[in-house]
Amino acid sequence: DNYLADLKRAKRDLLRDGHAPAFPDELWEAVLADRFVDFRRILSRRFATHSDWNDAFQDWAAAVCHTYPHRSNELAVYRQFVTDLFRSTHKDEHRRVIAADAAVRCEVANDGRLSFADTLRHRATADRFLSPYG
Repeated sequence: DNYLADLKRAKRDLLRDGHAPAFPDELWEAVLADRFVDFRRILSRRFATHSDWNDAFQDWAAAVCHTYPHRSNELAVYRQFVTDLFRSTHKDEHRRVIAADAAVRCEVANDGRLSFADTLRHRATADRFLSPYG
């Protein structure tokens, strides 16, 4: 679907069908336009842990997959990539994983040639945030 032609109408139609997942109303247009979504705006609580990230990712991915069903495998690959980063990073440093994820999602949103499944490329971005040498 070409949601960009009329984002407001696309959002209205999407929400009217009764099947859209729960997601903050003000963020639907960003999902429809395939723009970066700040996960801190999805949760209404402090955002600092793997569990917080997982909750936000789950809500965001549900909205993205409802809008773009063909992206479910891509997002599953990316979720595993970030989960592996959390598992290999001490919990005191999980804020770095959260920052790395935001940087990767921003890169993908700003470059239509990139996919969330491009985990080898994303590893280089993540390393800039996870390395103590940045």
